[in-house]
Amino acid sequence: MLARLTLEQAAHGLQTGAWRARDIVDDVLRQAHGRGAALGAFVSVFDAHARALADQHDAADVRALAGVPVSIKDDLFTAGLPTTGGCDQLKDFVPAADCTAVARLRQAGAIVFGKTNLSDFAMSMAHGSTLAGPCRNPWDPLRSAGASSSGAASAVAAGIGAVAVATDSGGSIRYPAALCGVLGFAPSNGRVPRHGSFGANNLFCAIGVLGRDARDVATVLCAMTGPDASDPESLRFKAPLTIDEVFDTEGPAALRIGLLPTGTAPTPRGQAIDALFSATLSTLARELAWATDAIELDTTAAATAFKLISDRDRLVLMARSGTLARLNEALLPDALRLRFEHARGVTDADHAAAMADRAAFVHTLDRLFATHDLLIGLTCADVAPLLTEAAPPFDLAWTNLAGCPAASVPLGLVDGLPIGLHIVARPGHDAAVLKTCAALQALLAPLGFSTSPGR
Repeated sequence: MLARLTLEQAAHGLQTGAWRARDIVDDVLRQAHGRGAALGAFVSVFDAHARALADQHDAADVRALAGVPVSIKDDLFTAGLPTTGGCDQLKDFVPAADCTAVARLRQAGAIVFGKTNLSDFAMSMAHGSTLAGPCRNPWDPLRSAGASSSGAASAVAAGIGAVAVATDSGGSIRYPAALCGVLGFAPSNGRVPRHGSFGANNLFCAIGVLGRDARDVATVLCAMTGPDASDPESLRFKAPLTIDEVFDTEGPAALRIGLLPTGTAPTPRGQAIDALFSATLSTLARELAWATDAIELDTTAAATAFKLISDRDRLVLMARSGTLARLNEALLPDALRLRFEHARGVTDADHAAAMADRAAFVHTLDRLFATHDLLIGLTCADVAPLLTEAAPPFDLAWTNLAGCPAASVPLGLVDGLPIGLHIVARPGHDAAVLKTCAALQALLAPLGFSTSPGR
């Protein structure tokens, strides 16, 4: 089906006249209203808007994303299209301007066809939102698609468009990507300007991409990158990341890899996950000449610092953006109200101490990256939980705390459900992570890298 085309396939077909942009958009919309609705993947779908833009597409348009339908997580502002944060109190809110990242996607020719489901304001481990309900996993609709970018991962895994754009403030792209068996990439802090949301945490939030193909993810990511005065953190990147920069060689070779503990439970499934992880590492060592050694990384203090800084900054930014003024906090989910309550109890001294812990943790990572090119582990220590269960253990927020680029790539299946491999590089080395993702895709495809759930 056309909705499952990679960006390269779609571009070739559009340029040769094999199909029109309207054909692709119509199929994506059909899937969004069909399987996407059954999965709870979307908060909104914009039929008339997407079709009108598709009808304007010119086959001679060679922009990177010309005529390509893209979904956007519903915490990022889209001009003229509803942006709700998944909150029923904001179901009628329509921003006047795009967030910077969406504006750049539209300038590259992308067609926004829908806004994906998320936990309310991307602030909890809820399986979905109060507005759109639970989001289901395409591999097993009784299981969760993750949080908070659940809709983005569910849609991409189900073949509803090649890519989805989402936010990651503590694993929110990578965790759902792992559970749904797709590639999820969260760039370095500031690589993509983050202006234009309900109040995303500008210290930790990354706007990234989920897809089924590494080049697709890199293409969309590159279209959003580059400095912008709206986000001071973006100014350290003097120019946009380019595809040529990402794929300037045949791929990584002879890398030094630090292996993080898997954290799996001592159960038959945990043992099967560990066996899959070990077998894959053996393949990578043999085929890519990777040198690996086990490392320990204590993230306890980092996790405490992350929660304190994140909660306080989120509260301040949501107040500044005007979001809090629009809300009756008493009607918000308990998880959000508890975060706001925690943030209001944070003192200046608490915040200063947490920032010092953050600096110490960044120094610890600097020492690790002095002897390792990448750090690799499991994205999540288990398969997707049932919708009635709590999330399984995962530890991803430390990369956000330090501003590192990180990705989850499909490792394979255990008990018929996806497992993700987590890849982390030092801040600024986004191309190294994307290049590694492409190499893994080429190597692991026969082992199930891009395996799709049954339809």
